[in-house]
Amino acid sequence: MAKFVTVWVLLSLAIYYDWEIEQMDVKTAFLHPALKEEVLMTIPEGYAEYSDMPYSDGSYPVLHLLKALYGLKQALRAWYENITRFFLEAGMSRLHEDPSLFFSHDLIIVIYDDDLLLFAKAMQTIQRMKTALFNTYHMTDLGPIT
Repeated sequence: MAKFVTVWVLLSLAIYYDWEIEQMDVKTAFLHPALKEEVLMTIPEGYAEYSDMPYSDGSYPVLHLLKALYGLKQALRAWYENITRFFLEAGMSRLHEDPSLFFSHDLIIVIYDDDLLLFAKAMQTIQRMKTALFNTYHMTDLGPIT
């Protein structure tokens, strides 16, 4: 999560320097990343014909999760690692004091949960990043921040 002070400072700078600010929402953000840990879960009721029938040794069938699910403890961290890799591969740097802020010479992006704020002097810069994001993730373009 972005620090509130980071967002407030960026909003102040954007007003002062007349930057463009756009907002985006990542649909199913926590379902994109693969899990590094072994995570097992019981089969949800009604999902499988034998979900409530134990094996001969008394254990119940389980699912081995390969991707994160909403509500899973690892989901937010896995999502953050996934989007961080995307931004770093796109040539952006991460701010040491607030790891949810990414920047390049002409673009600043702040992550909070599954939403993004994009700051730039030129709208074309934001559009290029939006195109790259749309090509990788399912996004909702929320347009200019209000």
